Amino acid sequence: MEIGKHRREEQPPNLLRYLGIKVMKPRLTIYNKPWHDGNDKCVGILLIVRHINIHTFQVVAPLVTEVKCGLKIAVYDDGTVPQPFHLSFVLNKGIDYLVEDKRVEYVSWIHDDMYFMHDWVTPLISELEADKSIGKIGPVNPVLKQTEGHKGNQNPWIMPRNIALKYRFDEIYIGIGGFEDWDLNSCLERDGYKVWISPVTWVAHKDRGTRRYHDWSVEEAHNKKIYDMRWGGKRW
Repeated sequence: MEIGKHRREEQPPNLLRYLGIKVMKPRLTIYNKPWHDGNDKCVGILLIVRHINIHTFQVVAPLVTEVKCGLKIAVYDDGTVPQPFHLSFVLNKGIDYLVEDKRVEYVSWIHDDMYFMHDWVTPLISELEADKSIGKIGPVNPVLKQTEGHKGNQNPWIMPRNIALKYRFDEIYIGIGGFEDWDLNSCLERDGYKVWISPVTWVAHKDRGTRRYHDWSVEEAHNKKIYDMRWGGKRW
């Protein structure tokens, strides 16, 4: 397999201790509206937390009340994912779970250190529908005061279903050491897709809040070495 190819059908399972896990169901699934019609389309959102508690619902509540399109939110916690924790593996399994539902037309990943105070999803979907060359899109961070769309990496992100079916995060990246997203971005760009940050909407995000519970410096050094060997130190 060509390094970094990332086709779903070609990517081998790198974490041998997890080979027996075929389906990883979330601890909790939340919908923002009742589904009466089996043809309803929606955005599948993945949220990974240490423990589901009141804060989890404080994160999810604005999504349920503010976002105008259909949502299916899958929440994973430490009790539903294998340990030791490897983000690339959990992201892939979460995406697998969401795209099994044919109503899910877009896939997104959010963090529990983000603040959702308005409908940020619908404007980004409009951007994706207007420009089919965008493979992955995120909103601006209001702290950076960006006013124009540009290439870049931003969380939360949204991917169209066809991209989510075709690409995966490479599980050679371990822990929450980063670079799995940069690697995927580089693959998308190599294949002619844009990785885009759009000013049509914004989400406040505490940088590196996902890593606040543990020192991932060893895993980060490991992942950086692999990424730099593949992509020559290309930065996002």
